[in-house]
Amino acid sequence: MRLIGERVVLRDKMLEDAPLDYQWRSDEELARLDAAFPLRSTYEEFLRLFRDQLRYPTPGSGRFGIEADEGRYIGNCMYYDSLNQQTELGIVIGDKEYWGKGYGCDAVITLRDHLFTSTKLNLKRIYLHTLTWNVRAQKAFTKCGFEPVNNVRRSGMDFMLMDIHRTRWLALKSVEDAPATPISD
Repeated sequence: MRLIGERVVLRDKMLEDAPLDYQWRSDEELARLDAAFPLRSTYEEFLRLFRDQLRYPTPGSGRFGIEADEGRYIGNCMYYDSLNQQTELGIVIGDKEYWGKGYGCDAVITLRDHLFTSTKLNLKRIYLHTLTWNVRAQKAFTKCGFEPVNNVRRSGMDFMLMDIHRTRWLALKSVEDAPATPISD
């Protein structure tokens, strides 16, 4: 599957993603932003698990590689636990050269729009968790239409739960798709 955004392409994960995924999952700064510990397994152990995930994807989930407009692989986004007409969204831009340039927002909007238009999923809500101190991520998710719901404590860490409901998404889409109003002098 390929989903085309304004600046990114979301495509199915591939075996060729493994070296960079391993590098990103081993990065201290990326792990801290993802509320995780850096990966400490060998590349061979990681590759074995990676292959299994490609062969046997988790039902109700989707994992995508993010390619920048020039085809460079820069990160991952995913959705999981698609139950009761809702799903959780996650994203990481692993290539730090692409931080703060709108690629993450475009990936989230592209995946958000795909999820809400998928008749197979029939979603009414998409939600995510971001660390409470990660104000930059919260601002980015707000630009994508997500709204803060409340603080949640998980595994000894504090997260901001944010979500977007289908009705809000439809309202945002109608504004985005409206023709520009000419300005008269």
